[in-house]
Amino acid sequence: SEAAELSLAAGASLRVVDMGAGVAAASELLHEPDRLALLSAAAVRFAAQHRGAAVRMARRVVPLIRVG
Repeated sequence: SEAAELSLAAGASLRVVDMGAGVAAASELLHEPDRLALLSAAAVRFAAQHRGAAVRMARRVVPLIRVG
């Protein structure tokens, strides 16, 4: 999805092939506190930048929808 790609580009997430790889990546991060701190900070920035995006989009779309 676009959000996932933006998150990856921002350094706020990791791409894994499946749940097992995700668990392994998370486990590795527990042993790499500096890398974990960088990812965490990037994730907080990313979330702050995109906070309210769904509400803003709904405010644009809802007036365009005809009911009934």
